Amino acid sequence: MKTGGKNSLRGRVIAEWEDTGKPNWGIRETIGICLLVDAELRAERLNPAQEFRKVIESNNLKYIRTWVLGCHFSWLNPR
Repeated sequence: MKTGGKNSLRGRVIAEWEDTGKPNWGIRETIGICLLVDAELRAERLNPAQEFRKVIESNNLKYIRTWVLGCHFSWLNPR
């Protein structure tokens, strides 16, 4: 996964989606990518989505799902 680009979690997830040919990710795939991107950001000592990271650490799966859907990723829930 690329580590360059934007320093926002959402921005990097969108960049990954675009870089991989805009696949038809479902909610599970999208959550997985969000978790990977957050791990990358943590390794870079960045924390642009502080609430998301707290929720990951508490393993609140319902909130994680709600947060991801709230990002309005075009492949999940376009506006």
